[in-house]
Amino acid sequence: LQKSSVAAIRCDQINLQQVLQSFGGQQARFPLRCLGLPVTISRLRIVHLQFILDRIRARLGWKGRLLTIAGRRVLVRSVLSALSTFALTVLKVPKKLLAEVDKIRRRLLWAQDEAISGGKCKVSWPEVCTPIDNGGLGISNLQRFSRALRLRWLWLSWLTPNRPWVGMQLPCDQGDRELFNASTTVTLGDGKTASFWDSSWAGAGTLKMEFPELHKHSKRKNRTVHAALHDDTWVTDLAHGQTQQLWPEVIRLNRWLISKNISLSDQEQDTIKWKHTASGSFSTSSAYNCQFQRDAQD
Repeated sequence: LQKSSVAAIRCDQINLQQVLQSFGGQQARFPLRCLGLPVTISRLRIVHLQFILDRIRARLGWKGRLLTIAGRRVLVRSVLSALSTFALTVLKVPKKLLAEVDKIRRRLLWAQDEAISGGKCKVSWPEVCTPIDNGGLGISNLQRFSRALRLRWLWLSWLTPNRPWVGMQLPCDQGDRELFNASTTVTLGDGKTASFWDSSWAGAGTLKMEFPELHKHSKRKNRTVHAALHDDTWVTDLAHGQTQQLWPEVIRLNRWLISKNISLSDQEQDTIKWKHTASGSFSTSSAYNCQFQRDAQD
C-alpha cells in the first residue's frame, strides 16, 4: 500500500483521519496523476496539462538553429506532434492546449524557435497541417488528429461491448459521434445495438439527418432499432401536444419503414463496417484523412 493513495470526493462532513487510520497509503488531493494523465473532478483545464507543453519545449533547446527547414519539418512531424498523442487518445483536451502546441510547432518550423511574425510564415498554418496528398506539408492537424484518435472509443464500444469501460462517459463530443455515424454502415441483426436515430442502418444516412424534426421532438433519442420498432415506440416517444405539425413526417417515416420490410433476427447481432478502409475495419489514419476528403467534397 505504500505506493497507493486515496483522494476524497465530497467528504467535507466526514472525519477522513478516522476513516483512513488503517489505510497504509497516502492521502492525495485532486487534481492528481494516474498513468501519466491528470485526474480531476472538475472541468479539465490547460493548467492540468501544462506538463505536456513543458515536455515539448524541453525537446527543442538549441536544435532549431542547427537544422534546415526540411529538418525542422521532420522534427515537428516526428517528435513535437507525437508527444501529446497519449493524452489526445484518452482526453478531450481544451482547444487552448492545442493552440499552444501549434504555436510552438509553428515557431520552430518558420523561425527556428525564435520570435515569429507573419512575414516569416511562408504558408498558412491550416495549409501546413494538411496531408501531402491534399497539397499540404503533412504536419498533423491536432484538432482533427485528436478527433480521429477518439473515434476508436466508439468503434471498440461496438465491437467489444463487454469491456469494463463500456457504458461510462466517453471523451467524445457530438461532432465525434456525427463523423463516426457518417463514416460507418450498419447491417441489422437483432437491432439491439444500432441506434434508431443515429446509426447508419437506413441506407444513405441516418434517420436523424433525414427526419430532423422528428428527432428533435423525440423524448428518447437513444433508443435502439429493436426498442424503437417494437409497438412503434418511436411514435409514442414524440413529445405530446406538439405532434400535429409532425404528422406528415410521421406518415412519411412510417411508410419508409414499411417499404423496407425490416426483419430483425434474434440469432444475429448487428454488425458495423468502416467506410474508409478496404477491410471495413477502423483505423486512425483513415479517420484522420477522411476529414480532409469531406472538405474537398464541400
